[in-house]
Amino acid sequence: MTTLFVVPSEVAIFETYNPGAVVRIWAYSITNHWTCLWEAESLELMQPADNSPRDARRFAPPIKKTNIITKTLRIEFNHSRLKYYTEIDAIMLCGTTVSVRRMQQLLSPMRQLRSNAATESCAGPISCKLRTLKFQPSCRGNYAVKLHDFINNDLSQFLMESSIDLEQQQQQQQQEQQQLQQIRPSICLTDLPFEILLKILSYLDLKSLFRIGQVSRTFYDISTHPLLYAELSLKYYWQVANSELLCTLARRTTMLRKLDLSWCGGFGQISPTEFKKFLTQRGDNLTHLRLNSCKILNASCIETVGIVCDNLIELTLRNCAIDQPLLNFSCLANLKNLERLDLFQTAFESELLLSMLEGNRKLKHLNLAFCGVSVNMDNVATHLATYNTQLVSLDMWKAHFLSARGLQSLACCKQLEELDLGWCLREASLGDSIFQLLTNCPKLKKLFLSAVRGITERDLIHIATLGKNLEQLDLMGIINITQERVYDILLQCPKLRMLDLSFCDNIMDRDFDMIAEWSRLYNVDIKSSRIH
Repeated sequence: MTTLFVVPSEVAIFETYNPGAVVRIWAYSITNHWTCLWEAESLELMQPADNSPRDARRFAPPIKKTNIITKTLRIEFNHSRLKYYTEIDAIMLCGTTVSVRRMQQLLSPMRQLRSNAATESCAGPISCKLRTLKFQPSCRGNYAVKLHDFINNDLSQFLMESSIDLEQQQQQQQQEQQQLQQIRPSICLTDLPFEILLKILSYLDLKSLFRIGQVSRTFYDISTHPLLYAELSLKYYWQVANSELLCTLARRTTMLRKLDLSWCGGFGQISPTEFKKFLTQRGDNLTHLRLNSCKILNASCIETVGIVCDNLIELTLRNCAIDQPLLNFSCLANLKNLERLDLFQTAFESELLLSMLEGNRKLKHLNLAFCGVSVNMDNVATHLATYNTQLVSLDMWKAHFLSARGLQSLACCKQLEELDLGWCLREASLGDSIFQLLTNCPKLKKLFLSAVRGITERDLIHIATLGKNLEQLDLMGIINITQERVYDILLQCPKLRMLDLSFCDNIMDRDFDMIAEWSRLYNVDIKSSRIH
């Protein structure tokens, strides 16, 4: 199937559940640049979408009128604007199709401009001077002879007149500066102590730091101070982040501690070589490294992380590799100080993970959601019970091969406060594993049991009686839950603030009026496709 390029006229997003989270729509053009086609107003970005429609909808905001040619879209969501997660089914790009031949015709002038720019960069000093003076001779007839005569006879006079004009401009600028100095206040911003100016500039974002550095030499010196770059995030500058920017930042980040390159590196904007060079120069003191959905990574990059960044406390590699042979994570076994490890939807070897768990006994937060079929979660749970008993949060959403035996092992992690077992427990019966978990982990605040088919009525009673500190409980798709068990949970879990009962087929439509009343009575936000 041939992928078509279009000049976009409409982008339609089919939102099927909790609409209202879309905040930006981007398009990647054939000129290798991102263009924002639509953005929610700044006020809307900061406020919750309380008035958003509840039902499924076709969302097609008015996009920017443009002539760019694209086949790639990027949709940005702000989930904090909603009270619960959102879902979409499809995205439709509408517009005028552009043939390959037409694209080649459009790209030819661009290539010629780049070629001319490259030629001009090699020009001599006279040509450069003429361009600076915006010299544009109007010649007809024999161009070569007339240009030769001009250079031999008239060029010196032309440059002398231009020099007089420049001197007059400089004198005028000096007069204006003197006038400004006469009316300037006794104390200006640059008279403040360096430490105070540094504190003021610490509130600026990265773009503002680069801009203020162009004001004066004083502000440049302050805006490039390493203390302002101890924490560096290019996540929100993904559309402009490139190898050149990373090279520039390498000179300023001598005190770098936290680095976030999430979303960066798409379409080869940052080369793996430049990334490895940056880490080699500035990675030895890193304590936090986030590379979520990062397009830079290859086996050599991961090896550099494992060798250079041995002081890491946090490492997040979400959505980095779906195919296991793509990356070699063996060097990550060198990391021994991790407290947070996020491998969501990233394929890796089971033996390596077990080795990392054994070597990082201070681990507190672990995300293994949707991590591939090669990892046996029962073995992981056994290792966690042996080496990582200080674990506070664990996400195993849609992980494979976790049974009641593995769940019993997790009961040894008595500091657990958040546990996601959604879609990963497929056994028909879980025995006493839920009871043991709730008994040994009284600090549990968030428990996700989405589509865990083995949950029985007895397990629901245990949740009600032992979940005294539960604040969020997800029972989506639980078959055996009834109106009575819902009431028990609401009555006996005084700290509960959110309860998900979506797709619980055993709860009849007539029950939801009563459940909605309980939601108001016990001040619990109950989520369901049948409760508004």
